[in-house]
Amino acid sequence: AQVAALGVQPVVPLYVRSMVGDAPWLATAAGASFAVTGLADLIASPLLGKRSDRIGYRRVLLISLVGVSAFTLPQAFVHNVWGFIALRFGVGIFLGGILPTANAWIGSLFPGEQRGRVYGVVSSATFLGMFAGPLVGGFVASKLGFEAAFLLIGSLTLANFLWVLAAVPYSRHASTA
Repeated sequence: AQVAALGVQPVVPLYVRSMVGDAPWLATAAGASFAVTGLADLIASPLLGKRSDRIGYRRVLLISLVGVSAFTLPQAFVHNVWGFIALRFGVGIFLGGILPTANAWIGSLFPGEQRGRVYGVVSSATFLGMFAGPLVGGFVASKLGFEAAFLLIGSLTLANFLWVLAAVPYSRHASTA
């Protein structure tokens, strides 16, 4: 989740600049590209959290992962700042379903006396993603171009979807479907 959320962050302002040039509103456009992702996440997180309680953690996580990938991959091909901002909003909607759902699901899989240890591992993984995502995204963009960073992060999110689909079992959560 953190690799998907943060992997393109070093690229976004530079990519926006490649679209709008040195327009006086460049900083505003770059800021809006970040802000809409956060706004969409803010809106979607509680809604997707409720949905996961009804239809199951696994299903919401799978939908969220495929949604992030579906909105990240096209960012490599859009060269209009408004289209890019719209795609960033779409990413934010689905990002809002990844971390809350994964954390709730993990909490349901372990007894209370093990949750502290498990959430410690989850927190370490979260921070590893916060470290690795921007580093990998920035490196790929510097070597292969901005578009490659979006393709890589979207592909990694799609790979995560496939891994959850194939390897992660249904939880004991009552409404998993």
